[in-house]
Amino acid sequence: MFPVFVINLPSSEARRDKVSKRLSALGVPFELFEAVDGREKPHPLFDRYDSERCKRHRRKCMSGGEL
Repeated sequence: MFPVFVINLPSSEARRDKVSKRLSALGVPFELFEAVDGREKPHPLFDRYDSERCKRHRRKCMSGGEL
């Protein structure tokens, strides 16, 4: 079986609880992974994103939410 990661914003408590209950009821082991809301403020890891490289390979660079 493949590992299951639940990616969830800290502010989305209801979603986290709902998904956790469903997976637990099914006996599926999972790991919670705290997401970053890039729409609010830039995360330090965003500095590693090379927008110039992106422009060479894509039409549009990723938004903060996509990163």
